Amino acid sequence: MDITKIEMILYALELGSFSKAAEIYSYTPSALTHIADALEDEIGTEFIKRTHSGIEVKDAEIVDALRQICDIKNEICGMPKKSKTLTIGTFSSVSKYLLPDVVKKFCSDTTDTHINITVVNTLVDLMNCGADILIGDRIPSSGYEAIKIMEDPFVAIFPKSKTGYTEFRTDTYYPETFIMSNETKIAESVQKELFDDVIMISSHDDGPIIQMVKAEMGISMLPLLSVAGSTDEINILPISPPVSRTLWLFYRKNCKNKNKILSFANYFNSL
Repeated sequence: MDITKIEMILYALELGSFSKAAEIYSYTPSALTHIADALEDEIGTEFIKRTHSGIEVKDAEIVDALRQICDIKNEICGMPKKSKTLTIGTFSSVSKYLLPDVVKKFCSDTTDTHINITVVNTLVDLMNCGADILIGDRIPSSGYEAIKIMEDPFVAIFPKSKTGYTEFRTDTYYPETFIMSNETKIAESVQKELFDDVIMISSHDDGPIIQMVKAEMGISMLPLLSVAGSTDEINILPISPPVSRTLWLFYRKNCKNKNKILSFANYFNSL
């Protein structure tokens, strides 16, 4: 029984929709529906009620039992490790442009703790990486505590050859190809019909998108953190109306190394 998949289905039930949950996990709705069907087959009974407007709990007793399984998993994962290593799971842009200064300061002040960083491409990978700390814009699980790190505004990126623009408006037609990542905020802000074409990129590594824009394949929107150090390669423009994401530090409830995690989190205050 895959506990991460159980957490995905439980979150879909909280949202009342396979489609909404699938978008967050970078799955297709049909793939998430298949996972739910397989879980019901494994358990031997249906606990999800499908309706025309979405999904809801059909068997509360089974759903409560599944939540207990997830809670136990989170408690086990939060038990102290024998080593003095603090592990961090996050996405590429955070590991490149946000963590280096924080980790450097923490390690210089805390000589008895080593830091290991795991870079992942999807939300499912992040939840499966077994890290003490997860850094991202969401963790759809009730088994985690969250500490706000920062607001990260989105910006528009254009090829250097596109010099006629001073800002990017989300309600304006652009005779360009839009290169879209699977960031939920972008999907909510961008109207596909306002572009000549849309290319979908299913990855949390924004490097390929920057290179595609640099190669004049289209324009895009990315978090400001993702384009740090790229000003010589692309034009970076403000978005109107503004769009931003909130970055959080997540750690498991009831973890035994909470003091060390909170100590690490304090270093983000200096950013």
